[in-house]
Amino acid sequence: MDEDASASRKLSDDETSSLRSILLRQLSVPSSGPEAAQAEEDASDLLDYAFAMVANGKNVGYVVQELKSMDMDVCDAPSADSVGRALSKFLRKVNGEDDVPDAPPEKEDAGDDVEARTAKKGTNALAASGALGSSRERGGDG
Repeated sequence: MDEDASASRKLSDDETSSLRSILLRQLSVPSSGPEAAQAEEDASDLLDYAFAMVANGKNVGYVVQELKSMDMDVCDAPSADSVGRALSKFLRKVNGEDDVPDAPPEKEDAGDDVEARTAKKGTNALAASGALGSSRERGGDG
């Protein structure tokens, strides 16, 4: 991972969409179960925050440290490192740098482990820290 890599320009909508898909695969988001919806929202919030850091010129090392400090179930330390490797590779490619190493392997679905870890926490760490502004409330649909 190139911790000093950063975006040399604003990412296009297509690049942003592609990068979001790549980074989402590095997170521990269960595909089903009672905690899946909350985990998906947490992952989306976390990626929004990561994209804001990238847009503000922060380097990969900074982004990874921030993700680790959030202490969220969807992004433990190994997941944050995987995000960093994928982000570094993507940014180096976007910046036109040669000799870009392979992306990290996709994480396998952690399933029940994520549910167990999520159950012990009641709030989204990003929302609680104020990193995303005001927290969102879910409507009556559940």
